Amino acid sequence: MSVVLLNCYEYRIYTRNYNRKIDAIARSLREKVPELAKKDILEIVTSESSDSFLRDYGYDYRRDSYIASNEKFFKIYTSFQVSVVGGILILWSLCERRKENKRNKENSELLELLEKINSGNYELKVENMQEKTVSLLESEIYKTAIHLKTVAENDRKAKENLKSSLEDISHQLKTPMQSISINVDYALEKISKQERNVLIKVKKDVFKLQTLVGAILTLSKFDTDTIVFHRDEVELIKIIEEAIENISAIADLRSVSFSIACSREIKIYCDEVWEIEAITNILKNAVEHAKSGSTVAISYIDNKIYSSLKIENIGKTISQKDLRHIFERFYRGENAPKDSIGIGLALSNAIIGKDGGKIEVSSRADRTIFTIKYFH
Repeated sequence: MSVVLLNCYEYRIYTRNYNRKIDAIARSLREKVPELAKKDILEIVTSESSDSFLRDYGYDYRRDSYIASNEKFFKIYTSFQVSVVGGILILWSLCERRKENKRNKENSELLELLEKINSGNYELKVENMQEKTVSLLESEIYKTAIHLKTVAENDRKAKENLKSSLEDISHQLKTPMQSISINVDYALEKISKQERNVLIKVKKDVFKLQTLVGAILTLSKFDTDTIVFHRDEVELIKIIEEAIENISAIADLRSVSFSIACSREIKIYCDEVWEIEAITNILKNAVEHAKSGSTVAISYIDNKIYSSLKIENIGKTISQKDLRHIFERFYRGENAPKDSIGIGLALSNAIIGKDGGKIEVSSRADRTIFTIKYFH
Protein backbone atom coordinates (compact mmCIF):
# COMPACT_ATOMS: atom_id res chain seq x y z
CA MET A 1 0.00 0.00 0.00
CA SER A 2 2.80 2.41 0.86
CA VAL A 3 4.46 1.73 -2.51
CA VAL A 4 1.19 2.60 -4.35
CA LEU A 5 0.86 5.86 -2.41
CA LEU A 6 4.45 6.79 -3.19
CA ASN A 7 3.89 6.11 -6.91
CA CYS A 8 0.75 8.24 -6.90
CA TYR A 9 2.65 11.06 -5.22
CA GLU A 10 5.44 10.79 -7.79
CA TYR A 11 2.93 10.89 -10.64
CA ARG A 12 1.29 13.99 -9.19
CA ILE A 13 4.64 15.80 -8.97
CA TYR A 14 5.50 14.86 -12.57
CA THR A 15 2.05 16.05 -13.77
CA ARG A 16 2.34 19.38 -11.94
CA ASN A 17 5.86 20.04 -13.30
CA TYR A 18 4.79 19.07 -16.82
CA ASN A 19 1.71 21.31 -16.75
CA ARG A 20 3.79 24.25 -15.46
CA LYS A 21 6.20 23.79 -18.36
CA ILE A 22 3.37 23.59 -20.93
CA ASP A 23 1.79 26.71 -19.42
CA ALA A 24 5.12 28.56 -19.64
CA ILE A 25 5.53 27.57 -23.32
CA ALA A 26 2.00 28.74 -24.16
CA ARG A 27 2.56 32.04 -22.32
CA SER A 28 5.85 32.59 -24.15
CA LEU A 29 4.23 31.89 -27.55
CA ARG A 30 1.42 34.36 -26.81
CA GLU A 31 3.87 37.10 -25.86
CA LYS A 32 6.25 36.57 -28.77
CA VAL A 33 3.67 35.74 -31.45
CA PRO A 34 0.57 37.81 -30.60
CA GLU A 35 -1.13 36.95 -33.90
CA LEU A 36 -1.47 33.25 -32.87
CA ALA A 37 -4.96 32.34 -31.77
CA LYS A 38 -5.51 30.46 -28.51
CA LYS A 39 -6.61 27.31 -30.29
CA ASP A 40 -3.43 27.41 -32.39
CA ILE A 41 -1.29 27.70 -29.27
CA LEU A 42 -3.22 24.84 -27.65
CA GLU A 43 -2.73 22.68 -30.74
CA ILE A 44 1.02 23.41 -30.69
CA VAL A 45 1.56 22.47 -27.04
CA THR A 46 -0.66 19.33 -27.19
CA SER A 47 0.50 17.93 -30.54
CA GLU A 48 2.65 14.76 -30.65
CA SER A 49 5.42 13.93 -33.09
CA SER A 50 7.19 10.68 -33.90
CA ASP A 51 10.40 12.59 -34.38
CA SER A 52 12.35 14.65 -31.88
CA PHE A 53 12.72 18.30 -32.84
CA LEU A 54 15.18 18.92 -29.97
CA ARG A 55 17.51 16.13 -31.04
CA ASP A 56 19.53 18.73 -32.99
CA TYR A 57 20.08 20.50 -29.65
CA GLY A 58 21.36 17.38 -27.90
CA TYR A 59 18.08 16.10 -26.37
CA ASP A 60 16.58 12.64 -26.90
CA TYR A 61 12.96 12.27 -25.70
CA ARG A 62 13.42 8.50 -25.23
CA ARG A 63 16.26 9.03 -22.75
CA ASP A 64 16.39 12.63 -21.47
CA SER A 65 13.89 14.65 -19.52
CA TYR A 66 13.14 18.02 -21.05
CA ILE A 67 11.85 19.25 -17.71
CA ALA A 68 14.79 19.79 -15.35
CA SER A 69 12.63 19.84 -12.21
CA ASN A 70 11.30 16.35 -13.04
CA GLU A 71 14.84 15.05 -13.53
CA LYS A 72 15.90 16.53 -10.20
CA PHE A 73 12.83 15.19 -8.42
CA PHE A 74 13.39 11.73 -9.96
CA LYS A 75 16.89 11.53 -8.50
CA ILE A 76 15.75 12.71 -5.08
CA TYR A 77 12.71 10.42 -5.11
CA THR A 78 14.76 7.39 -6.24
CA SER A 79 17.31 7.96 -3.49
CA PHE A 80 14.49 8.25 -0.98
CA GLN A 81 12.84 5.05 -2.19
CA VAL A 82 16.12 3.14 -2.04
CA SER A 83 16.72 4.44 1.49
CA VAL A 84 13.21 3.52 2.64
CA VAL A 85 13.30 0.06 1.08
CA GLY A 86 16.81 -0.53 2.39
CA GLY A 87 15.77 0.58 5.87
CA ILE A 88 12.72 -1.68 5.78
CA LEU A 89 14.86 -4.64 4.68
CA ILE A 90 17.41 -3.98 7.41
CA LEU A 91 14.67 -3.63 10.03
CA TRP A 92 12.97 -6.83 8.79
CA SER A 93 16.29 -8.66 8.82
CA LEU A 94 16.98 -7.54 12.40
CA CYS A 95 13.49 -8.59 13.48
CA GLU A 96 13.90 -12.01 11.83
CA ARG A 97 17.32 -12.44 13.41
CA ARG A 98 15.88 -11.59 16.81
CA LYS A 99 13.03 -14.07 16.30
CA GLU A 100 15.51 -16.73 15.17
CA ASN A 101 17.72 -16.14 18.21
CA LYS A 102 14.66 -16.37 20.43
CA ARG A 103 13.56 -19.62 18.76
CA ASN A 104 17.07 -21.05 19.06
CA LYS A 105 17.17 -20.15 22.75
CA GLU A 106 13.77 -21.70 23.35
CA ASN A 107 14.75 -24.83 21.39
CA SER A 108 17.98 -25.10 23.40
CA GLU A 109 16.00 -24.85 26.62
CA LEU A 110 13.59 -27.55 25.43
CA LEU A 111 16.49 -29.76 24.35
CA GLU A 112 18.16 -29.33 27.75
CA LEU A 113 14.83 -30.14 29.38
CA LEU A 114 14.45 -33.35 27.37
CA GLU A 115 18.05 -34.37 28.10
CA LYS A 116 17.35 -34.02 31.83
CA ILE A 117 14.22 -36.15 31.51
CA ASN A 118 16.02 -38.82 29.45
CA SER A 119 18.79 -38.98 32.05
CA GLY A 120 16.19 -39.62 34.78
CA ASN A 121 16.24 -36.13 36.28
CA TYR A 122 12.59 -35.30 36.85
CA GLU A 123 13.22 -32.46 39.37
CA LEU A 124 11.98 -29.70 37.05
CA LYS A 125 10.91 -26.22 38.11
CA VAL A 126 7.44 -25.51 36.78
CA GLU A 127 7.52 -21.93 38.05
CA ASN A 128 10.21 -21.12 35.46
CA MET A 129 7.71 -21.51 32.63
CA GLN A 130 7.06 -18.29 30.70
CA GLU A 131 4.62 -17.14 28.05
CA LYS A 132 6.38 -17.79 24.77
CA THR A 133 5.98 -19.42 21.38
CA VAL A 134 6.70 -22.94 22.62
CA SER A 135 4.97 -22.62 26.01
CA LEU A 136 2.34 -25.21 25.08
CA LEU A 137 4.99 -27.70 24.02
CA GLU A 138 7.01 -26.99 27.16
CA SER A 139 3.87 -27.47 29.24
CA GLU A 140 3.30 -30.89 27.67
CA ILE A 141 6.95 -31.83 28.32
CA TYR A 142 6.54 -30.89 31.98
CA LYS A 143 3.39 -33.03 32.16
CA THR A 144 5.29 -35.93 30.58
CA ALA A 145 8.17 -35.47 33.01
CA ILE A 146 5.82 -35.56 36.00
CA HIS A 147 4.16 -38.70 34.61
CA LEU A 148 7.51 -40.39 33.99
CA LYS A 149 8.68 -39.45 37.47
CA THR A 150 5.60 -41.12 38.94
CA VAL A 151 6.08 -44.21 36.77
CA ALA A 152 9.78 -44.43 37.65
CA GLU A 153 9.05 -44.07 41.36
CA ASN A 154 6.35 -46.76 41.22
CA ASP A 155 8.65 -49.01 39.21
CA ARG A 156 11.46 -48.54 41.73
CA LYS A 157 9.16 -49.41 44.61
CA ALA A 158 7.82 -52.46 42.74
CA LYS A 159 11.38 -53.69 42.09
CA GLU A 160 12.33 -53.20 45.71
CA ASN A 161 9.23 -55.11 46.82
CA LEU A 162 9.97 -57.90 44.35
CA LYS A 163 13.58 -58.08 45.50
CA SER A 164 12.48 -58.29 49.12
CA SER A 165 9.93 -60.99 48.27
CA LEU A 166 12.50 -63.03 46.32
CA GLU A 167 14.98 -62.80 49.17
CA ASP A 168 12.32 -63.95 51.64
CA ILE A 169 11.33 -66.86 49.38
CA SER A 170 14.98 -67.78 48.89
CA HIS A 171 15.58 -67.73 52.63
CA GLN A 172 12.47 -69.81 53.27
CA LEU A 173 13.65 -72.40 50.71
CA LYS A 174 17.29 -72.49 51.79
CA THR A 175 16.54 -73.20 55.44
CA PRO A 176 14.53 -76.44 54.92
CA MET A 177 16.91 -77.59 52.17
CA GLN A 178 19.89 -77.16 54.48
CA SER A 179 18.00 -79.05 57.17
CA ILE A 180 17.24 -81.86 54.71
CA SER A 181 20.89 -82.03 53.66
CA ILE A 182 22.08 -82.24 57.29
CA ASN A 183 19.52 -84.92 58.12
CA VAL A 184 20.53 -86.91 55.05
CA ASP A 185 24.20 -86.74 56.07
CA TYR A 186 23.25 -87.97 59.54
CA ALA A 187 21.08 -90.78 58.17
CA LEU A 188 23.83 -91.95 55.82
CA GLU A 189 25.90 -92.93 58.83
CA LYS A 190 23.10 -95.03 60.33
CA ILE A 191 21.58 -97.00 57.45
CA SER A 192 22.52 -99.93 55.22
CA LYS A 193 24.31 -99.70 51.88
CA GLN A 194 21.11 -100.34 49.91
CA GLU A 195 19.30 -97.53 51.66
CA ARG A 196 22.32 -95.25 51.27
CA ASN A 197 21.91 -95.13 47.47
CA VAL A 198 18.44 -93.64 47.85
CA LEU A 199 19.63 -90.96 50.28
CA ILE A 200 22.64 -90.12 48.10
CA LYS A 201 20.24 -89.43 45.23
CA VAL A 202 18.12 -87.28 47.57
CA LYS A 203 21.20 -85.31 48.59
CA LYS A 204 22.14 -84.70 44.95
CA ASP A 205 18.62 -83.47 44.22
CA VAL A 206 18.72 -81.15 47.23
CA PHE A 207 22.07 -79.73 46.09
CA LYS A 208 20.69 -79.22 42.58
CA LEU A 209 17.62 -77.50 44.03
CA GLN A 210 19.82 -75.21 46.15
CA THR A 211 21.84 -74.28 43.05
CA LEU A 212 18.67 -73.64 41.08
CA VAL A 213 17.18 -71.40 43.77
CA GLY A 214 20.40 -69.38 43.99
CA ALA A 215 20.55 -68.96 40.20
CA ILE A 216 16.89 -67.94 39.97
CA LEU A 217 17.37 -65.38 42.73
CA THR A 218 20.41 -63.91 40.96
CA LEU A 219 18.65 -63.66 37.59
CA SER A 220 15.61 -62.13 39.25
CA LYS A 221 17.81 -59.42 40.71
CA PHE A 222 19.03 -58.65 37.18
CA ASP A 223 15.44 -58.55 35.93
CA THR A 224 14.42 -56.12 38.65
CA ASP A 225 17.59 -54.06 38.20
CA THR A 226 18.39 -54.26 41.90
CA ILE A 227 22.03 -55.34 41.55
CA VAL A 228 24.51 -52.51 41.98
CA PHE A 229 27.62 -52.87 39.83
CA HIS A 230 30.89 -51.42 41.17
CA ARG A 231 32.86 -50.81 37.99
CA ASP A 232 36.56 -50.10 37.74
CA GLU A 233 39.50 -50.75 35.44
CA VAL A 234 40.50 -54.40 35.93
CA GLU A 235 43.28 -56.46 34.35
CA LEU A 236 41.60 -58.89 31.97
CA ILE A 237 44.21 -61.58 32.65
CA LYS A 238 43.29 -61.47 36.35
CA ILE A 239 39.63 -62.17 35.54
CA ILE A 240 40.62 -65.05 33.25
CA GLU A 241 42.96 -66.61 35.82
CA GLU A 242 40.30 -66.41 38.57
CA ALA A 243 37.72 -67.99 36.27
CA ILE A 244 40.12 -70.83 35.34
CA GLU A 245 40.80 -71.43 39.04
CA ASN A 246 37.05 -71.76 39.66
CA ILE A 247 36.72 -74.63 37.14
CA SER A 248 40.15 -76.22 37.57
CA ALA A 249 38.66 -79.33 39.21
CA ILE A 250 36.32 -79.97 36.25
CA ALA A 251 39.15 -79.32 33.77
CA ASP A 252 41.46 -81.78 35.60
CA LEU A 253 38.81 -84.50 35.54
CA ARG A 254 38.44 -84.11 31.76
CA SER A 255 42.19 -83.57 31.18
CA VAL A 256 41.47 -80.23 29.52
CA SER A 257 44.16 -77.53 29.58
CA PHE A 258 44.13 -73.81 28.76
CA SER A 259 46.22 -71.58 26.50
CA ILE A 260 46.08 -67.84 27.11
CA ALA A 261 47.15 -65.15 24.64
CA CYS A 262 46.50 -61.96 26.57
CA SER A 263 48.84 -59.22 27.79
CA ARG A 264 48.80 -58.18 31.44
CA GLU A 265 48.57 -54.54 30.31
CA ILE A 266 45.09 -55.04 28.88
CA LYS A 267 42.31 -53.70 31.10
CA ILE A 268 38.54 -53.54 30.81
CA TYR A 269 36.03 -51.39 32.68
CA CYS A 270 33.67 -53.70 34.58
CA ASP A 271 32.55 -55.11 37.90
CA GLU A 272 35.33 -57.58 38.67
CA VAL A 273 33.32 -60.02 40.82
CA TRP A 274 30.43 -60.34 38.40
CA GLU A 275 32.68 -60.49 35.36
CA ILE A 276 34.59 -63.41 36.90
CA GLU A 277 31.21 -65.14 37.37
CA ALA A 278 30.33 -64.57 33.71
CA ILE A 279 33.68 -65.83 32.32
CA THR A 280 33.59 -68.80 34.70
CA ASN A 281 30.24 -69.96 33.29
CA ILE A 282 31.46 -69.64 29.70
CA LEU A 283 34.71 -71.50 30.43
CA LYS A 284 32.75 -74.21 32.27
CA ASN A 285 30.58 -74.68 29.19
CA ALA A 286 33.69 -74.84 26.99
CA VAL A 287 35.36 -77.47 29.22
CA GLU A 288 32.20 -79.60 29.46
CA HIS A 289 31.94 -79.75 25.65
CA ALA A 290 35.70 -80.00 24.94
CA LYS A 291 37.29 -83.24 23.79
CA SER A 292 39.20 -85.03 26.56
CA GLY A 293 42.87 -84.09 26.46
CA SER A 294 42.26 -80.99 24.28
CA THR A 295 43.04 -77.33 24.95
CA VAL A 296 40.64 -74.42 25.44
CA ALA A 297 42.21 -71.40 23.69
CA ILE A 298 41.67 -67.95 25.17
CA SER A 299 42.75 -64.95 23.07
CA TYR A 300 42.24 -61.19 23.00
CA ILE A 301 42.14 -58.52 20.30
CA ASP A 302 41.51 -54.79 20.47
CA ASN A 303 40.31 -52.14 17.99
CA LYS A 304 38.91 -48.61 18.09
CA ILE A 305 35.31 -49.79 18.59
CA TYR A 306 35.58 -52.66 21.07
CA SER A 307 37.86 -55.10 22.91
CA SER A 308 37.19 -58.75 22.08
CA LEU A 309 37.82 -61.88 24.18
CA LYS A 310 37.59 -65.23 22.36
CA ILE A 311 37.15 -68.62 24.06
CA GLU A 312 37.54 -71.56 21.67
CA ASN A 313 37.22 -75.27 22.35
CA ILE A 314 37.51 -78.40 20.21
CA GLY A 315 34.86 -81.06 20.74
CA LYS A 316 31.10 -81.38 20.51
CA THR A 317 29.59 -78.66 18.35
CA ILE A 318 26.39 -76.78 19.12
CA SER A 319 23.61 -77.37 16.60
CA GLN A 320 22.11 -74.43 14.72
CA LYS A 321 18.83 -75.06 16.50
CA ASP A 322 20.51 -74.78 19.94
CA LEU A 323 22.53 -71.71 18.93
CA ARG A 324 19.32 -69.67 18.63
CA HIS A 325 18.35 -70.45 22.23
CA ILE A 326 21.69 -70.95 23.97
CA PHE A 327 21.41 -67.79 26.11
CA GLU A 328 17.83 -68.44 27.18
CA ARG A 329 17.41 -69.40 30.83
CA PHE A 330 16.67 -73.06 31.58
CA TYR A 331 17.40 -74.05 27.97
CA ARG A 332 19.34 -77.30 27.73
CA GLY A 333 20.89 -78.22 24.39
CA GLU A 334 21.07 -81.73 23.03
CA ASN A 335 24.69 -82.11 24.22
CA ALA A 336 24.17 -80.51 27.64
CA PRO A 337 25.44 -82.48 30.72
CA LYS A 338 22.76 -84.41 32.62
CA ASP A 339 23.11 -82.27 35.74
CA SER A 340 22.89 -78.96 33.81
CA ILE A 341 19.99 -76.66 34.68
CA GLY A 342 20.57 -74.37 31.68
CA ILE A 343 21.10 -71.11 33.54
CA GLY A 344 24.85 -70.41 33.47
CA LEU A 345 25.07 -68.90 29.97
CA ALA A 346 21.88 -66.88 30.54
CA LEU A 347 23.50 -65.41 33.65
CA SER A 348 26.73 -64.66 31.74
CA ASN A 349 24.74 -62.89 29.03
CA ALA A 350 22.93 -60.76 31.64
CA ILE A 351 26.17 -59.82 33.43
CA ILE A 352 28.10 -58.90 30.29
CA GLY A 353 25.13 -56.98 28.95
CA LYS A 354 24.99 -55.05 32.23
CA ASP A 355 28.64 -54.06 31.70
CA GLY A 356 27.79 -52.81 28.18
CA GLY A 357 29.17 -55.85 26.39
CA LYS A 358 27.81 -58.48 24.03
CA ILE A 359 28.31 -62.24 23.59
CA GLU A 360 28.34 -63.98 20.21
CA VAL A 361 28.79 -67.71 19.56
CA SER A 362 29.60 -69.80 16.49
CA SER A 363 29.99 -73.58 16.24
CA ARG A 364 31.09 -75.69 13.25
CA ALA A 365 33.61 -78.35 12.26
CA ASP A 366 34.08 -79.53 15.90
CA ARG A 367 35.03 -75.99 17.02
CA THR A 368 32.93 -73.68 19.20
CA ILE A 369 33.93 -70.05 19.68
CA PHE A 370 32.43 -67.66 22.24
CA THR A 371 33.28 -64.02 21.43
CA ILE A 372 32.76 -61.39 24.11
CA LYS A 373 32.87 -57.77 22.93
CA TYR A 374 33.43 -54.94 25.41
CA PHE A 375 32.54 -51.71 23.59
CA HIS A 376 34.68 -48.66 24.32
